[in-house]
Amino acid sequence: MKVISVGDKIDLRIEILGVHSSFARAVNLYTNSGIVFLVSKDVGGGPNSIVLQSDLVMNFSLGELREALSKDKPFIYDSSFSLPHKDVDLIVSNVEKVKNLLIQHSHPLSSAFIINPSRKVFFEGKFNLNLANELEENFNRLINFDFNSILLLKGLGYGFTPQGDDLIEGFLAALYVYEKLFEIDLSQIRNYIRILAKTQNEVSNTFLNFTSQGFFYERFKNVLESIFTGRNLEIHVLKMLSFGETSGSDILTGFIKGFEKLLEGGNQLWQ
Repeated sequence: MKVISVGDKIDLRIEILGVHSSFARAVNLYTNSGIVFLVSKDVGGGPNSIVLQSDLVMNFSLGELREALSKDKPFIYDSSFSLPHKDVDLIVSNVEKVKNLLIQHSHPLSSAFIINPSRKVFFEGKFNLNLANELEENFNRLINFDFNSILLLKGLGYGFTPQGDDLIEGFLAALYVYEKLFEIDLSQIRNYIRILAKTQNEVSNTFLNFTSQGFFYERFKNVLESIFTGRNLEIHVLKMLSFGETSGSDILTGFIKGFEKLLEGGNQLWQ
């Protein structure tokens, strides 16, 4: 077993207690300091991720992992994101490109219909249509800073991490980027949203916790960097969209729609 990288929010002295859930390319571990993700190289790094050389990780041994962490000197993944510039016109232009890729390539039952209403046609049947309407209504309330909407949005929708949780995560990222872009402090709002969004889903809680603090997983961080630089934008967006069934699409939907709303409304939204 070869460890490639370890997230910057992991103490290498962690005690691994057991397995929370297991998939072909990701195993979520209980540790004495919270959930840690054991993932394959193609999944990529994260603040609490241990990346293995192997393509498949589900057949790992706790003993081998402990040994590898103790003897290897893995690269420490940096989950922080610093804005390379503050050229709003360039950023908006690249966000538009991300939006177009999202609309073209998202899973049919993703939340991308919030950006392009014509995609709601994929939500066939009364149950799915009601779900789509609830996601749209409550997310639109959230980006208008109606925080009561979080109580209805969290845990809502399809996926191991529900679509409502992913939309909230995307909006948290939008808040973080927006405040750094315009040098304001929205940290209390981000933390309040994180607290309200907490559920019994420990994996969702982990994603929301790190994103609320401005710590990003590699797939999402690469998209953010491409939005600022324009480099490899399509490659990174498509890789993000491959995350889960709908999670990558839902997170990007939350980010794009939230960021556009912030740019449109400015500080009048939260004052």
